[in-house]
Order: sequence, then structure tokens, then C-alpha cells
Amino acid sequence: MNSTDTNLQKIRGMVERLLNEQPQTISFYELISSVYDLVMNKKSVVVYEMVSQIIKMFTLKLALFIKNLREENYLLTINQKWKKHNLLISNVSNVFSILNEKYIFPNNLPTLESQGKLFWIESVLRGNQGIQFEVLNKSIELIMKEISNERKGNHIDRELMRSVVNMFTQLSDDKRFYKVFFEDQFLQNSEIYYRNESDELIANNLCGPFLSQVLEIFKNEKKRVESYLDESTLDKVIKIFNQEFLIRHMSTLKQMESGPIFMLKKKNYEDLKNVYTLFLRVNEKKWLIEKYQEIILAEGKAIMKKFKKESTTDVQNYHTIQELINAKKKYDELLIKSFNKDKDFEDTLNRNIYEIVNINRSMAKHLPKYIDYRIRKLKNVSSEEIKQQIESFLDLFKVISEKDLFKKFYEFYLSRRLLSSQNFFEEQEKLIVHKFKLNSWANFTQKMEDMFKDVSVSRNWYQPFQSFQSENMQKSNIITMSVKVLKESVWPIKLIPKCILPPIMKKNLEGFESFYQSIHPEQVLNWRINVGTVELLFRVVNKKFRKNFILIVSSFQALLLLNFNNGNTNSNVLINNGNENGNENENGNGNENGNGNGNGNGNGNENGKEKDMKIENKIKNGDFNINNNGNENENIKPKNLSNNTVNNGVNENNNKQNNDHKKKIKQFSCKQLQELTKMPTQYLIPSLASLISKKSKILKRIKFKEKNTISEHDVFQVNTGFKSNQRKIKVVRISQHYTEKEKDKNMAWVNQERKHLIESMIIKVMKSRKVLKHDELITQVTKLVLSKFKPKITMIDQRIRSLIDREYLSKHLNQYKYLP
Repeated sequence: MNSTDTNLQKIRGMVERLLNEQPQTISFYELISSVYDLVMNKKSVVVYEMVSQIIKMFTLKLALFIKNLREENYLLTINQKWKKHNLLISNVSNVFSILNEKYIFPNNLPTLESQGKLFWIESVLRGNQGIQFEVLNKSIELIMKEISNERKGNHIDRELMRSVVNMFTQLSDDKRFYKVFFEDQFLQNSEIYYRNESDELIANNLCGPFLSQVLEIFKNEKKRVESYLDESTLDKVIKIFNQEFLIRHMSTLKQMESGPIFMLKKKNYEDLKNVYTLFLRVNEKKWLIEKYQEIILAEGKAIMKKFKKESTTDVQNYHTIQELINAKKKYDELLIKSFNKDKDFEDTLNRNIYEIVNINRSMAKHLPKYIDYRIRKLKNVSSEEIKQQIESFLDLFKVISEKDLFKKFYEFYLSRRLLSSQNFFEEQEKLIVHKFKLNSWANFTQKMEDMFKDVSVSRNWYQPFQSFQSENMQKSNIITMSVKVLKESVWPIKLIPKCILPPIMKKNLEGFESFYQSIHPEQVLNWRINVGTVELLFRVVNKKFRKNFILIVSSFQALLLLNFNNGNTNSNVLINNGNENGNENENGNGNENGNGNGNGNGNGNENGKEKDMKIENKIKNGDFNINNNGNENENIKPKNLSNNTVNNGVNENNNKQNNDHKKKIKQFSCKQLQELTKMPTQYLIPSLASLISKKSKILKRIKFKEKNTISEHDVFQVNTGFKSNQRKIKVVRISQHYTEKEKDKNMAWVNQERKHLIESMIIKVMKSRKVLKHDELITQVTKLVLSKFKPKITMIDQRIRSLIDREYLSKHLNQYKYLP
């Protein structure tokens, strides 16, 4: 026997022992040497064919074994035999690496491993005796049966399924065998299952539950593919799933009463999340956005229609704005909870909120008033709720197109709050203004910031002026005053004709002027008593009781009430700024030291420097006395109790008190009160109305022609039967809302400012471009002023014509030219 035959015999024995898992009789090195000798002696063909034949015969024996398998462990056994077969062929192939290098690869022949797979397909899966793919078909049938069982909720061996399916993918390098023989069958079965399941679900469920179950089924199907099928199958499964569960039923889903439109109206977050997730997969996002937009606009326009052009009360408007804020909040939550912060949905929401808010200019007027209403109610609100409210203000502010108009109104209401110590939340006010600044143009908040500065600086006048009073005024004339000195160009406070002030108030105002001008002799102060606050000590004495109250009133209300005073001529007004608490100290016959509240404001203007101020007054021994026609012999508090002792106060002053009782209650007509105070009618009538209102009842009207209207002949007197469980009473204030005349005046001012702004932008653009067509100029100017307001094209056209008339521009055909 020659060396070639010897080596071939060694190799045959080695391969057979490897496949039969028997121990080798020769060393691995000797085997490698034998293969090397044969290959080098050009016996590669013989070696390749011999080894291939041995593998084929081995596989045939394996096929005969598998053919007789029982169904019970069919897949398990096939999987085990396949893994073993694969491993043995791999071990054999490792010995013939030189054969691969010198013969198989150069001649583009199947490797021994590939031959093993081919023989497995032909001998095991296809079967013999003319039966086509008997084992393969049976294996696939059992796999499909297991998948069906799992879809019904039964537990299966996923690891076994994954291993068997992997056999199909490994039988060809391009996974062709898997796709042709397994995947196609799986997809066909899945399509039938999806169709039947979707038909049954949609027939027996509302839209929400249907979509919820569809998502659950999809999750299971996706997990199934990822667990034991090839990853390339997933996209195909999703496509069929979407077709059968969604696309085929899309028209029905859209038209269902419980469908997406209903969900949008009801803000069903979870159901809409399912709608968004599923509709996105079948390119129905555009339709969903359209319906989303329709519902936003419908709800928003319905809310905006509730604004009244002429309204006697703002309560409805407050509710309307709150309703709009609540709707915006719900749509924001919808964006987050249902639409995954989708940029397209977010843009749709912002675009439509902008359109809703700017349906007319009412929001630019009503929002500042609403913010004023909310800020005045912050006293018992948590910091988190305050933060949310501020964000809600900002949401609407951002989309208001006429921010210049908003600014004008907001400055008015801010000034009222800053001058009302009882409604001043400085930290929150500054935060809101800061937010406005971040979301508007550079000097948008300049006047607002100047207001804060004036209020802050004015606090420094309090102590020095008290010292001035002590040194320069009689003690009996001193009242505690808090004065705010304000810049006239900053504060929107109307200058009214001078009123006749009570002597005590007049002396203290003159005292402050002397004090202030000793420091700033170049400045002149103009008082604004129309925004002041006063606290009056109100003593009621009648048959049933006597009681002292502190009334928090406006300066105008105080001027009216003091005319009804039955006390001595030196009775003082109790005035404070709201930062000091009223102190009550009653001993024996009614000694009381009272602290009250009051504001007086003034503007000064010289050399371009303008100031405004606020006064705080404190009186120790004055009162506003109300007696019951002197018929009752009640003890009345002495006017100058500091001169009397507690123990003998009643006896020493008894005669004086009796005389006080006999004083007749004063009565005045509306006309008389106006003559006494010189108060403008637009302030007099509301002040009287507030003092006789059901909430106040400080005065009562004893003669009148019409119940709901105050005329100059109506007669008033103090309500001697006044009762209240509270000692400190805030009387309804004079309405300081804009009148229609003031609104027209401010709109005229805003329109004038807009004209100047548009002209400046036209000049700016034309200086840069020199020559520009009409449409291009309109577009450029609109962009530049859009942050402040949305200009009408007609307004821009008018300003262009005005600039042409003034020879800043020239026009030729459809082009404009800048004239330097």
C-alpha cells in the first residue's frame, strides 16, 4: 500500500471516528500531516470527495432515525440532533483547513460545513422515498401549532422554538431557506389570525378598548418575533399587523362615536396616547393633527365669544380668561401625556392658541386686569400655586400680538397695586415683570422697573419725615404719613383738580412739602390724593351698644365722611400705610389709641426730574363720632384723654359727653358735599355709592328720587345703626378702571406710538437696502414690529405715503428709494 492510500485510510478512519464520537487511534498532528501530504501531492479532489461522501452517509443514517420519531418530542429531538450534527461537522472541518486554503476556496466549492448543511436538508428535512420535505413540513407545522397555543395564552418553550427556528436561518448564508420555507408560512398564518382577531375586536368594543387591546396584541407579537424568530421578520409582521388591525378599519375608527374626535373633546389622555401611537404607524398623523386643530379652535373661539364689549362687572371676564387658561393647561397636558411632546402637535397648539387669543384686541386689555385680580388674592396661596399662576399668565402673554397695548394696561394696574400697601406682593410682582422682560423687547418693562425703584426709594423718607414732624409741628397736629415720591413720566396717575382737604390732612401735607423741598428745593410736588388710603376711627353709639371700628377707605371717601364728624374741630384723621397694625387700648371710660391707614400721592417735576409720593399718618387722640341724636345719656370718649385720668374720666367729662349726645346728626345733599370738598363728580358719585352700598352701609340715603341713581338733591347721613363683627373694615373702594374716554385716549396714544415705530422701521430698512419693492418692504417692516404688535398692511402703506410726502422716500413704479 503506497503512502497515498495509507494517508487516505488514516483520514477516513479519523472522520468516521469523529462523526461517531469515538476516540482517535492516531495523533492530531499525524492527521494534519496526512492531509497536508495529500493536498501537496495534488490529491485534494480525492480527499474532498471522500470526506463529503462520509458526511453524506452519516447524515442519511441520522435521517432514518428522525423519520421514526414520535410527535411528542419531535422538535426537541430534531433540535438536539441538529446541534450535534453541526458540532461534529465543524470538528471535521477544522482538520481540513489546508484543504480549504489550497482547493475549496480557490475553486469556489462548498466547504465541508456547507456540505453538511446541504446533506441535512436533502437527507433529513426533505426525506427520502419520494416524500418531499416530510420532516421539514412536520417541523414547521408543530412550530405553528406552538405559536397558535401561545397566542391563546398558553405557555410554550420559547428557548426550544428559538433554537429550532435558528436551524432554518443557519441552513443558508443568506437566510433564503428560512424565508422560503418558514417565514412565508408564518406570515400567512399571522395575516389570517390578525384579520379574524381584529374583526372580532372591533365588532365588540368601543374605540378606546379596541385600541388598547390592539396595542397589547402588538406588544405580544413584537416580543414573540424578538424572542425566537429572525429579526428580519419584524418589519414584515408590523406591516401585516398595521394593515389588518388599523388600515383596514381606519374609516370605521375615525367615524366611531367613541373615536378620536370624541377623545379629543373629552381630553382622554390614555386613549389618545394609544391613538397617537397607532395612527403614527399608518401615516394618519396629519388627520389627527387636523382634528386636534379643529377642536382647539372650536373650544377657544367659543370661550373668546364670552368676552363682553360693555360689561358692568369684570367677574365674567375673569372666569372667561380662567377658562381659557384651563383649556390651554389641558392641551399642554395632552401634548405631554398623549402626544409625546411631538413637535408638530406643539406647533399646532401654539399656532392656534395665538389665533384664539388674538381674535380681537380684547385679550390685551383683559389679561392685565385678570392678573391684577389674581395677584390681589395671593395672600393665602402656596408658593407652588403662585408659580403655576405666573406661568399661566406668561403663556397667554407670549401669544398676545398687541403687546404694546398690553403694556399700557398692565402699567396702570401695576401702579394701583404698588400704591396699595395691603395688596403688594413685591417678590411675585418683580418675578412677573422679569418674566415679561425675558419674553419681550428690551425696554418693555422699563417703566415697571422704575415704579419698583420709586417705591423702594420712598421707603427711606419715612423715618426722616417723622423726625421732621417732631421738631417742626405741634404734637396735636401730627399724623403718621407714608409718602411715595414718584416720577410723573413713569406713573399713569391722573392729575385732578385740587380738593378742599380737612385741616389736619392739609397741615401734614404742607409739612411734608416743607421737609422734602428742604432736601430738593428745585422740585415741585403735585399731590395725587385720588390714589390715597385712609384709616378712620369710627365710633358708633346708640341705645343698644357702643363700639369702635377702624374704616379703611380711600382719600375721597375720607373727605366725605369727615364732613359728618360730630366730634370737636380738632378731631384727627387716622392714617397709616397698612404696614402697621391698629392698636386698641380701652380702659375705664373708653380711652383708645388708634393707628390707621392712608395714602396720599404727589408728583413733582423740575429739570426733567419727576417724583410721586405716598403718605402714612398716625393719630393718637382723634375720632369720628356718631351719636344717636343725643337722646341717650351715654359716655363718650373724651377728645383729649391725655389730659384726664382713667379713674375720674367719666365724672369729669360727663357734662361734655351729654352735650356731645345732644348734637344733631349732620345731613348733607350730594350737591352740598361737592361744594364742601370740590371733589370731581366722577369721583364723588362712586364714593358715595360705595359708602351706602349693602357691603358697607357706613352712610345711608334718607332722601332720593331714584333708587339706583344718585342725584345732586339726594340727602345722606351716617348710619347710626351700623353693625359689624369685624373691628377693622375695608370699605368698597372707588372704581379705578379705565373709562371709555380714557380707553379711547390710551388707544390713540398707542396708535400714535405705532405710527412712529412703523416709520422708524421703514427708514431703518430703506437705509440698509436703498431700493426696495413694495411687497418686500411691507414684509421686512412687518417682521421688525411683530414682537410688539401685528400691523395692518394699510397702516404700513399710510406711513410709507407719509414718508414720501415728507421726502424721506421716493417712489417709481413699484419701487421705493431712500432719500438721504
